[in-house]
Amino acid sequence: TDSGRGWKLIGTTGKTSYVDKKLLPAFGYGYRVRAVCQTGAVLRSGAYSKRVNVLTRPAVPGNRSIKAITRAGKKTKAEFTCKASARASGYEICQYNQRTKQYQPSYRIQGTKVYIYRKADKRYQKIGKVRKSGGKITGTLTKINLKQYKKQYFKVRAYVDKSGYSRQYSKFSGRIILK
Repeated sequence: TDSGRGWKLIGTTGKTSYVDKKLLPAFGYGYRVRAVCQTGAVLRSGAYSKRVNVLTRPAVPGNRSIKAITRAGKKTKAEFTCKASARASGYEICQYNQRTKQYQPSYRIQGTKVYIYRKADKRYQKIGKVRKSGGKITGTLTKINLKQYKKQYFKVRAYVDKSGYSRQYSKFSGRIILK
């Protein structure tokens, strides 16, 4: 594990695959394997493989909601709230595009900041700060056009970044409706 406590035998198998089911969400693990052969009372072992790092997915953010704050012109603000996922590095909020019929990245919450996704240069731009209280995070989302469609649909997923591992995303939440 990423706690640095050393190696621990987690199982043996006669197959070429093994599923480790006792993992914590958003936690880094290192694995190595070796072949063994037992003939009678003699057990022979091969060398260990190189270490393989695996980062588990964070939990899906719970208790999600999104509420309109203002509806002045085309620039509308909404307040997004969700229960914080344990050990998550941030959250990606995707908005449903009526034209393409797909959810597309729209916002990111990372640390204490809220970012909006700019399609033109495929980058995120800081637009505000996040409030954290009682295990919940709250951020203001800007530039939502409620005049175009009566309802807007969003989904959110948590992600975890850890040095030496590939970024991992949780599954997407259920649909969140902004009316």
